[in-house]
Amino acid sequence: MPAAADVLIAILLVALVLVLGETLRALLTGELFVPPEPRSRLQFDWVVLAAALCFILLNVVPLLVQPFFAGAEHAGEKRPPSSRLIEAEILSRFFIIGILIAVIAARRKNRLADYGIDSQSWVSEIRFGGLGFLASLPFVIVIILLASHWRSPETQNPLLILLRETGSGRTLAEVVFAAVISAPLSEELLFRVAFQGQLETRLPLGWAITIPAVIFAGVHGIYDALPLLPLALVLGALYHLRRSYVAVVTAHACFNAAFLVLALSQR
Repeated sequence: MPAAADVLIAILLVALVLVLGETLRALLTGELFVPPEPRSRLQFDWVVLAAALCFILLNVVPLLVQPFFAGAEHAGEKRPPSSRLIEAEILSRFFIIGILIAVIAARRKNRLADYGIDSQSWVSEIRFGGLGFLASLPFVIVIILLASHWRSPETQNPLLILLRETGSGRTLAEVVFAAVISAPLSEELLFRVAFQGQLETRLPLGWAITIPAVIFAGVHGIYDALPLLPLALVLGALYHLRRSYVAVVTAHACFNAAFLVLALSQR
C-alpha cells in the first residue's frame, strides 16, 4: 500500500526534522547547554530493581531457549510477527510501563521526578535527546557497514522484515507505533530509569551504564546486538548526565524513526 507508506514516511520525517532542527538551532545559539533540572539523589530500592530484573528476564529467557527449538542453521533467522502479535506486544509494553511506574510511586522511597519522569524543561530534554541520537548514529552506521557481509535480509529486525513484506496499511501503522512510541517508552523506563538508575546507587558509573547497555543490545538478538550497543551506551550516558526520561525516550525514538524511514522508502 504505497499511499500508507508515503504518509508514514512524511510523518516520521516531519517529526525528525522538528526534533533535529530544534536541537541544531539550540546548539548554534547556545541554548542547548543548559544545566539539568536538579534531582534528589536516588536511594537504593531493591523492589524497583527486582521488578526491573523480572521484566528483563522475560526478554532474555526466550533468547536462551530459542536454540533448543530451532536448528543451528535457522538459529539466527527471524520470522516477521503477525499483526496480532504486534498488538499484543504493544499492550504488553504499556503493561510494563504501568507496573513499573506503579511500583516506583507505591514505594515512595524515590519520587518519579527523582528518576526524571516529569515534564520539567521538556523542550530542553528533547533537544538533548536529538543530540544523543546524532552522537550515536556514526558509530552505529560504521558497525553496520563492517558487519554487512555477515547479514542477510532474513537476519534483519523482524519489524523491518514485516515492513518489506506487508501490504497492509494497518500493519504498517502498527509497526511504526510499536517501534517509535511503545518500544522507546517501555525500554527506556525499564533499562535506563529503573535498572540503570538503581545500579548507579551501588556500582561504579562505568558498570552501571555498561551492564544495562549490554543486556539491552543482547535482547534484540545476535545480529542487532553489536550495532545497537553504541546507541545503548549513549543512552546510558545521556540518562546519567540529564537524568531525564524525556531525553532518552526522544533519542531512542529518533533512532528507530530514522531506520523506519529507510525501510519504508525501500518498499
